[in-house]
Amino acid sequence: MKRSMLFLLVCGALLTCVAPVAADEDRDFAGMAKVKVLYTDITDGDATVIVEFLAVDRAWKHNEAGDAKHLVGKKFLLMADDNRHQQAVKKVLATLKVGDVVVVDVEQEDEKTLELKELTEEQRKKI
Repeated sequence: MKRSMLFLLVCGALLTCVAPVAADEDRDFAGMAKVKVLYTDITDGDATVIVEFLAVDRAWKHNEAGDAKHLVGKKFLLMADDNRHQQAVKKVLATLKVGDVVVVDVEQEDEKTLELKELTEEQRKKI
């Protein structure tokens, strides 16, 4: 089986193994989230990372998801935000290993995607 097909099967299984939630229930989360890395794939410098949301570490003022505890246990694709820090964020994503538990500054884009917005001081040291 080709690597790309295997990737799609694995990612599809990981992202669909949680029950869907109400459309707006978990959108607009913005803050620091504690996540566990479930899957990584690094191809041509781009990292695909699937994480499980473990806890809300801190919510930002523009967070519209309330306490966001309903996100705990859900699986997300963690992506680099399309901003001035994108290359640095991609480098940090590439360092993550399955089983790592990290705190990340994210905004939720949709029910299956979190964008990594900024790097913590510890993450900046890795690049």
